[in-house]
Amino acid sequence: MHPMSLEEKIGQMLVVGFHGYEAPEYLLQWLAEGRVGGVILFGRNIQNPQQVAKLTQAFHQASKYPLLICIDQEGGTVARLRDGFTESPGAMALGVADSE
Repeated sequence: MHPMSLEEKIGQMLVVGFHGYEAPEYLLQWLAEGRVGGVILFGRNIQNPQQVAKLTQAFHQASKYPLLICIDQEGGTVARLRDGFTESPGAMALGVADSE
């Protein structure tokens, strides 16, 4: 990797969201230019596991630098990954795990 410019260093601290189920062209361009360091997915971006895999692959392929993919997934009532995805425990379940 080549040295990052100041703009790229600042961009790597940014995680952005978007609307829709497909990678927006402007976001792919930002990733290619190193202007953002991560993408966050919300319910508005998720249909099924295959669609999420295709979406995240498009982001990784476009990105100039290694990319952080985030999701608004807390488990319990805030579960963006539902049908077809592995269920994750909520915060309460994690908090009591292995506590004695």
